[in-house]
Amino acid sequence: MANLPLALALGMRTNAYFVYIVVGFHRSGLISSRTALAAVFIEGLIFLWQNLSINRSFSAGIGLFIGL
Repeated sequence: MANLPLALALGMRTNAYFVYIVVGFHRSGLISSRTALAAVFIEGLIFLWQNLSINRSFSAGIGLFIGL
């Protein structure tokens, strides 16, 4: 799995947003840290699913290009 080009680094900005804006400094934000962690986990699963579908579509597109 380590050799697959799954770029999940895009999700890091969402983690930083939740830490500094939503949860706040010393948990003084809008929601609890457990809820924010659950949201970041679900967001990570969504990014993983999108990256897997993009990888499959690239493979199919390259295969069709070579076939033509």
